[in-house]
Amino acid sequence: EELGINIKKEFEQIAFSSDSPADLGDRCTVFMESALFEHLQRGFPIPHLVGGLAYSVVHNYLNKVVENRKIGNNIFFQGGTACNTSVVAAFEKILGKRITVPPHNEVLGAIGAAIVAAEEIEAESKFKGFALTEADYRIESFVCQDCPNHCKVNQVWIEGEEKPLTYGDRCDKYSGKEGRKKIEGIPNLFKERDRLLFAREKTLLRSAGNDNKRKRIGIPRALHTYELLPLWESFFTELGYEVILSDRTNDGIIHQGIEIVVADTCFPIKVTHGHVLNLLEKDLDYIFIPSIIDFEKE
Repeated sequence: EELGINIKKEFEQIAFSSDSPADLGDRCTVFMESALFEHLQRGFPIPHLVGGLAYSVVHNYLNKVVENRKIGNNIFFQGGTACNTSVVAAFEKILGKRITVPPHNEVLGAIGAAIVAAEEIEAESKFKGFALTEADYRIESFVCQDCPNHCKVNQVWIEGEEKPLTYGDRCDKYSGKEGRKKIEGIPNLFKERDRLLFAREKTLLRSAGNDNKRKRIGIPRALHTYELLPLWESFFTELGYEVILSDRTNDGIIHQGIEIVVADTCFPIKVTHGHVLNLLEKDLDYIFIPSIIDFEKE
């Protein structure tokens, strides 16, 4: 839309017309869009930008998803993205391998889910038949006010049916089998995690004593420093430090982070900068910001 072209009707043709696609990087679509505007302002022709987008999608997938995994010689490409022949061509160009796009590639996942459901669920099908497309129907919509999401709920009333077909509610409250009721007593797992973390903190503080001469070290309450807090907290407490966390994420911390970050980064990184600034306002001797090069994946 930003380039004034129709992605379904014009994208492929324009991409194929480029003999020098722009390098838009391999990051997510948010940064891809930023790179697109940057190149547009620098005067890059539309065909080179569109061709660059096709290559960028491929580089993002190969570098961020496939990573160092082995790639075979015959590649089966399914999903809606495979409808874009310029992306398929970019895959073939980069990999130098055969790419096979099957018929109905955009709905193969749905077909597979239907096959699994038919095999696993021993019940009579409730499929109403294709004649349903000829039936009269009406659509009604309303906005659910039960939570801050404010979902737009759509109900399709079909002639001869007692209940409507409902969609648009994120929690399935209306589209569920019998409607989803609010269940009381479900634990808040974020609060439970904090309770366990800070119960451990109190134990460590008691064992370390309340020596005012201890050095104070600050840890940002963000990203891996917070996820690995039990490790860092135990480590520094045993070394004789008093561990101080930044405040909980709030509007002030978010605003500070956004204001100070010059580079175009993800929102969590901007918030992390806000947490570091928050620590700078405290009476600390050190701030711990580890450089984590690699991390074990489960």
